[in-house]
Amino acid sequence: MPLVDYGKKFMCFKCGTKFYDLHKSECVCPSCGANQADRPAITAPVAAAAAVSARTSLAAAERSILAAEEADDGEEAGEDEEILEDIGGAGEEEEEEEEEEESSDDDEED
Repeated sequence: MPLVDYGKKFMCFKCGTKFYDLHKSECVCPSCGANQADRPAITAPVAAAAAVSARTSLAAAERSILAAEEADDGEEAGEDEEILEDIGGAGEEEEEEEEEEESSDDDEED
């Protein structure tokens, strides 16, 4: 099948319809009638500002996530230390009770 040349492909800046210009001198959207020559110019500083804004918001989101993770790590470490103190204290009390029982058993044998 032969290749058919419809001209240059456009997407209307107003309504978003995709169309070909069919090699006409004026490129007009068939859906809304907007002349594509009237398209507002996109300047490089605007695009650059949008990119910087996106990077800034992404970096801020990453910082907040890292801060939240660090806060969680700090809380967990404190809880672990409390648990270890509780366990360590319970073990010492049991050892003291066993020593008292042994000493009382020794006293009874004499």
